[in-house]
Amino acid sequence: MISALVVLHNFIVIHDPGEISKHEIELDTEPDEDNTQINQATISHDERTRATTHRDCMALAMWEDYNVRRGCR
Repeated sequence: MISALVVLHNFIVIHDPGEISKHEIELDTEPDEDNTQINQATISHDERTRATTHRDCMALAMWEDYNVRRGCR
C-alpha cells in the first residue's frame, strides 16, 4: 500500500506539479542509480511523528491479527 501511494505521489508531481506547492517540494541534487533526480516532499517533525505512530499501530494490529489466526489453526 505504501509503495502504491509513493508511486501515485510521484506520478502527480511529474504530471501535474501545479497541484503541489513549490514550498512542499525539495529537489534532490544528487542523481539516483538511474541518473534521474528524485522529488522529495519536506515533512515536518510533527507529521513524521504522527506517521510513525500510525505505522506502528497498524503493525501491532497486523501482528495481533496474525497471532489470532495462527492460534485458530
